[in-house]
Amino acid sequence: MKRKPWLNEQRLERIETAYLQALRIGGLLVATLCLLGALYFAGDALWRLAVKTEVAPEATAVDTAALAREVATQPKASDAKDTDYLKSEHDRFAKDVWPKYYSIYKKAFDAHRNTSDQLISSDDMMAALGYDLDSYRQAYADDAPDYIKSIRRMVDDAAYQQAALKHVQEIMTAAPVVSKLTAYKSASKSEQRCTTTPRTERVARVCGYYYVYDCSYTRTVQDRRCEAVFPDSVMTPAAAFERADAVFASSWLGDEAAKRSTAVEESEKRQLLRGGIGPRLQLAFLIIGGFFVVMFFFLLVAIERHLRRRPIA
Repeated sequence: MKRKPWLNEQRLERIETAYLQALRIGGLLVATLCLLGALYFAGDALWRLAVKTEVAPEATAVDTAALAREVATQPKASDAKDTDYLKSEHDRFAKDVWPKYYSIYKKAFDAHRNTSDQLISSDDMMAALGYDLDSYRQAYADDAPDYIKSIRRMVDDAAYQQAALKHVQEIMTAAPVVSKLTAYKSASKSEQRCTTTPRTERVARVCGYYYVYDCSYTRTVQDRRCEAVFPDSVMTPAAAFERADAVFASSWLGDEAAKRSTAVEESEKRQLLRGGIGPRLQLAFLIIGGFFVVMFFFLLVAIERHLRRRPIA
């Protein structure tokens, strides 16, 4: 009896059908992945389009208690646009804002006055803090340093003025500063502070025996001066007020600059996110193109199976 070959027509038909089914399933899987990938990248691009690039800086804030401790623990001796508009602005500041600010020092002086202390006048205190008209004009010069330009904030910026009034008042009434002022009220100048200043002087001298000539020379001498001062454990109301003003300005402007920098960095990050819209849309279109290519071959396979199953006339 003649045996039938193992690879007969029916078995080849079944193998071919299995391959075609695997191709169909693989094509459907690839097409599904292409469609999902296209939807993902298109959605990601649309999400990036909705990201706002403008980032507002956070509200500036300072820690009054920390500033009060800094004023009390780090005392430091204070360092001692010419237009009608600038004068009018300064006049407005001197009339509406400065009296409230000066009253903070005046209250501290009245409450903790030492018998040897004298009240600093309003004009002298304004000049000592750098808020006088001449300093204000210098702050508008193009070559003015940053610490001079900060004077404009106190004169021009209403929000800064209100913050200064609030926080400096809190600093001057905080426990660390009040303890320094209370100790000053009954303190005396029990310590000596000496300074040495170099000075050049000329020494007259005549040299020679038969022939006399001038051999004068110059020399540097150190002038030492001492004065009685209060101990470092106390602080005068004027020194505390000047210190509070300087510490507040430094802390406020530093915090403001840091938050502005953070906002700029966040804005740049969001710009970078939005910059990915184009590449992701391009990738989504490429995947969609791949999806249609896979579906085209899938259609060819389906047509081929359909034609093979049709009876030949």
